[in-house]
Amino acid sequence: MKVFTTNDGTTIEFPDALVAAGRLQAERDAELLCRLLDILGEAEGSEHLRPPTKALSLGLALGLAAAIRISLWQTHGLSALFPEQSPPGHKLGSWLLRGPTAGPAADNRGRVVHRYYSAVWMSRMAWDGAAELGADVLLDRSSGLTDAELELLAEFLWAHRRA
Repeated sequence: MKVFTTNDGTTIEFPDALVAAGRLQAERDAELLCRLLDILGEAEGSEHLRPPTKALSLGLALGLAAAIRISLWQTHGLSALFPEQSPPGHKLGSWLLRGPTAGPAADNRGRVVHRYYSAVWMSRMAWDGAAELGADVLLDRSSGLTDAELELLAEFLWAHRRA
């Protein structure tokens, strides 16, 4: 168990598995963000897809990475993870890039998007999905599968995790 203390002195405990999974997820998200920034750098002349001209604040970088991950989830049919009125991930990313890319305002905007994403990831995804299978794995019992069918699926996924 890892114990963290917030700025207001509140102590929060996180399971070691969640901390390890969070580190891996951060690495994966950083790679996605680097790819996006490379693509934006090659999209000259587009006012909608412009790379930041200054340094990114940490919060904005976190928010952009979160927007990319949300967009990927939505593209792959996981829109049900989010409330019906939620903006698509690509619109969150555009919103983040339209304003300043550094400073407290940029940092706060990015952190809002990242907290939203983190709450969904921690509550709805298998924390070890990325490490074990190289993918985000949705934890959802609404599929109608029986326990025996879920067990078979788990065995299949485990047997093919490195394939």
